[in-house]
Amino acid sequence: MVKNLLIWVGITSLAILVIFHSLGQRGQSEGTLLPKSALTMESNAQIRDFDLVRTLAARPSWRVQASRVEIFEDQQVLLLEDLKVRFHTDHGGEIFLRGQQGRLDLRTSDFEVFGGSDDVSLVLGDQYQIATRSLRWVDLDQKVQTFDPVMITGSGLQIRGQGMEARLKSHDFTVLADVHTEIF
Repeated sequence: MVKNLLIWVGITSLAILVIFHSLGQRGQSEGTLLPKSALTMESNAQIRDFDLVRTLAARPSWRVQASRVEIFEDQQVLLLEDLKVRFHTDHGGEIFLRGQQGRLDLRTSDFEVFGGSDDVSLVLGDQYQIATRSLRWVDLDQKVQTFDPVMITGSGLQIRGQGMEARLKSHDFTVLADVHTEIF
């Protein structure tokens, strides 16, 4: 029992050190996240009730929580299940993202979130909600993007279209194609 506990503590400690070391050596170019099929068959470690805060200039930038995480050290990738992300804005606001699955690239701090049977939900304060099948966070540019169908609701309007890019700090949104707007 004690031996198993020590092994578990050792693996968890190693996983946490790998995560923080990798985040500290983040690349400056936008990376491409690996497809799941490109990952090794076996993860190096698994963590339950995962919680990671990304800080910039001693301030939280985003926080990701997941019920389960698989760590792939060689590719510097985490696979996340049942995840929530909280973005912190410069003005003290928060933006929430929720999905069933995700992938975090530790080299770039970019991640992708997938909805599975439900949509990915991005909530901007109490004004707007965005629903789509997947979203990609590009940390270097501080933006989210998707090429999937998207629906934005709030402030008496609904916008539907194909694809979207949003810069969260400025709240600038661009629906890329096939835009339909309904005002109520």
